[in-house]
Amino acid sequence: MSLDMSLHARAARTGRGYLRFYRWSPSCLSFGRHEPALKRYDTDRIASLGLDTVRRPTGGRAVWHAAEVTYSVAAPEAAMGSLPEAYQRIHLTIASALRSNRS
Repeated sequence: MSLDMSLHARAARTGRGYLRFYRWSPSCLSFGRHEPALKRYDTDRIASLGLDTVRRPTGGRAVWHAAEVTYSVAAPEAAMGSLPEAYQRIHLTIASALRSNRS
């Protein structure tokens, strides 16, 4: 998550966008930015299971990350348009990249 925050600061500073793909190792439970995780989840149980946890800089509720590929986007807000436009642009870019890399 700290790398994502660094890329976000760099995007704001340079005006460039960044797309990062990564896997979680070890598996991890991430909590959304404003989620009251300490009130909502049994932290003693999470610790007893030896689960890693992290706070995401984005919203949403808890997400279990295991056998998956995750991506993050850091870009200047002005370059992305409205939120719906940003989502569409990001997803079209990823879909295009995946189609062009088929074997």
